[in-house]
Amino acid sequence: GVSLSEIISAAQGHLPDSITLKDVADFVVATRTGGANLLGVLHSLGYTRGMLEALNFSEGKRVASMLSYAVRGDTPTPAAVPAPLTASERAWVQWRVSMLSGHIRLMAPLAKPLMLYAKAENAPPLWLVTAGPVVVLAMGTAAIMAWTKYRQ
Repeated sequence: GVSLSEIISAAQGHLPDSITLKDVADFVVATRTGGANLLGVLHSLGYTRGMLEALNFSEGKRVASMLSYAVRGDTPTPAAVPAPLTASERAWVQWRVSMLSGHIRLMAPLAKPLMLYAKAENAPPLWLVTAGPVVVLAMGTAAIMAWTKYRQ
């Protein structure tokens, strides 16, 4: 599972403490193997990110657009023009990005108290976190209905 410290790092836009310098070095070496210049592409993406931020293009839209191209995959012989994503593929990409973003936004405020008071290391399942507000809402509705019926 995902650790709470990784969620906090993701919410702050930083690499988590679990990523070591060796992990970064291994990633850089892997991007240079096979003649592919992925490192150059990533460097260009840094420039692109800066330009898009200057244009107030949201981080979520930027990640969603990059993910939509990544989902298209990599073939041994690149296609002249990439095939556009179907509506269902676009919806699936948007759903996955929204779920990840929502999970990070939902868990980030809870991560520090869980680590401090509950001594938790891993994030609880999303269903458990979302069940709390649903139960509170149901109990509040039941209380209002009982109070209304009692007043009559």
